[in-house]
Amino acid sequence: RAYSAQLPQKHFAYLPDVTDASVPASPSEFALQIKRKAAGRKIVFMGGTIGSNKNLSEWCKLIALANPNEWFFVQLGEVHEQNLSSEDLAAYRQLRAIEPENVFVYAEYLADERVFNEVIALSDVIFAVYRKFSISSNMPGKAAAFDKPILVADGYLMGERVKQYQLGLAVAEDNAVNMYEAIIALTRLPADRQVARAEHFAQYRHEFSH
Repeated sequence: RAYSAQLPQKHFAYLPDVTDASVPASPSEFALQIKRKAAGRKIVFMGGTIGSNKNLSEWCKLIALANPNEWFFVQLGEVHEQNLSSEDLAAYRQLRAIEPENVFVYAEYLADERVFNEVIALSDVIFAVYRKFSISSNMPGKAAAFDKPILVADGYLMGERVKQYQLGLAVAEDNAVNMYEAIIALTRLPADRQVARAEHFAQYRHEFSH
């Protein structure tokens, strides 16, 4: 409405978010390596281009809080250190220095979207609690494509959309304790709630389809 008022000669319309959900014809060694390392633990995935919005400091706090015998964290994507806050950078460098056994970090651009998707398909929860991120993302689309619950930041578009379609949970972007409680809740749904969530994923795929 605001743009239409400023530029009445232009026509503004919405296009739905769509996402690539293709996967390799056979399992990649990259994904198999992650599966071996996870060794049956719940996998929490965070990926994409990683800058200040990805909220690395809280991501690292979440990793520190989680029981390493139950949770395995995958961070996948090129890290733009020059774009990080001092807190993010310190937390990220400490993570890389410690290299916890229950964390897999691939800090480069992954050219094959199919392998990126394959790792999401292996995961149990998608972490997308981005900081001060008011716009859209294809991560809810990835979540719906692979029937994976997603955790996002409350108070922005992604939070509204995730709550509307019941794709996961929305939490405060600066509260790792709440994030930990949320990933536990997302992986412990009773059977009837799991069926309902599958229906919500299907609805999202239908309304945001190619």
